[in-house]
Amino acid sequence: VVGAQLHVPLVDPLERTMVFLDKQFHGGYGWVFPKGFTANVGIGIAMGAGMCPQQLLHEFMEYLVSARIVKHSVFATSSGLIPVSGLRKHLVFGNVLFSGDAAGLTHPITGAGIGQALVSGDLAGKHAASAIRSGDYQHILDYESEVRSHFANVMGHALFKRRMMMERWDSGDFPSLCEKFWVAFKGYKQRSYD
Repeated sequence: VVGAQLHVPLVDPLERTMVFLDKQFHGGYGWVFPKGFTANVGIGIAMGAGMCPQQLLHEFMEYLVSARIVKHSVFATSSGLIPVSGLRKHLVFGNVLFSGDAAGLTHPITGAGIGQALVSGDLAGKHAASAIRSGDYQHILDYESEVRSHFANVMGHALFKRRMMMERWDSGDFPSLCEKFWVAFKGYKQRSYD
């Protein structure tokens, strides 16, 4: 997905992150991540959705200003790609260990990946150090199986949900779609996909 984000002042401090599910955020969502008296306001949308992320972010920002959530000022901007296509086929290539986003450990629905990056980075360091200390490069190969044991089921389920969500995005009842495919709803956990 393509992410676009602004760092802006809040009208009043917020205690919780705000998530905005809207059909116009094709394959993604909008957010307000509070940081004291400021917040990161952003959107993520599927690539190739025929939409301009910057325009959608501008419209989202205008909505948040009119709702008196944020002030009409921008401290910083950022944008980039968020990899949401699941785990790489191989996490080890020669003596290179992929972790975090490079390993495909960004959650396919939410785009979250800091926790996975920390865990996989820590494991990569431990396995690399073990390989160097012992002179046995099998430790590097063990990294892949350990990372997969931690994340493969969760990421596989999320990737399947993402694919189903994208197939049905334009098919009608958007609230029902959200209840089946967004992580905060009970339907996300269900393994049946009628």
